[in-house]
Amino acid sequence: KNYREHITELAQLGPEWKLEQEPEPVIFLKPTTTYAWPGEPLVLPRRRVACPVEVKHGVHHELELAVIIGSRACKVQDEKSAMDCVAGYLLALDMTERDEQTAAKNKGMPAQIWI
Repeated sequence: KNYREHITELAQLGPEWKLEQEPEPVIFLKPTTTYAWPGEPLVLPRRRVACPVEVKHGVHHELELAVIIGSRACKVQDEKSAMDCVAGYLLALDMTERDEQTAAKNKGMPAQIWI
């Protein structure tokens, strides 16, 4: 699915996802600390009682094709040069708590933290 289709899908979740301007793609970085190796359980944290975000949509999941960048890519001029930086591919399970994500985006933040 391309970026525009993804934004259109999110906009259908409710008015809080309404776009005010033309969206620009962003990088979805997943650090190695988010990896779950084969056979490991996927653990979702419990929602805190004090969390002020109402649960409407819950956890959304989708399978994605991830690209492993194996070398520095700066001012890449063409597709071949870009592909020379690719070390490999993997399937990724993207899991997002949509309600917390929406609340964070409405405050202009990439993520929301409650302590």
